[in-house]
Amino acid sequence: MRATDDSLAEAGGDFARACALRLAAQAQTRARATDDPAAWRELAGQMDLLLAHWADDAEHPARLLLAGETAARLGDMETALARYGAAAAADSSLAPTARWQSLALLDAAQTTADSTAAPAALARFLAAGEDFLAAHPGTNGRQVCSGVWRRCAKPTQ
Repeated sequence: MRATDDSLAEAGGDFARACALRLAAQAQTRARATDDPAAWRELAGQMDLLLAHWADDAEHPARLLLAGETAARLGDMETALARYGAAAAADSSLAPTARWQSLALLDAAQTTADSTAAPAALARFLAAGEDFLAAHPGTNGRQVCSGVWRRCAKPTQ
């Protein structure tokens, strides 16, 4: 029996995917073990490849979540927020985690913002908190989340 072009292309695609997954897993292990920015950049590249070429995979939303964490570790807040948002939109079971990660990232940003950026960062954090509560009214984080931004919203004496 002779292999067809379609079967060879499918086998090649499967092999490429398996290699990309293996490289990403190795990069993730290195990044977590060393916390080295170069390792996180390597993981970001591997995640970009997987996200671009295998967007139809069932694991795509979980990869978006990891890509969000990777971007956050590299200090790229906007990319991290975009990836977390895409993960939340793609899989309702990941939505609470993805939104909570976004909220934590925005909290850190508003806490460290300089005086000119602080009001906008705080407003963005508060809006994300309200969105979180609206989307996940029964989560355990409701009271914690509510208390955090209610404290932040109160003027200091």
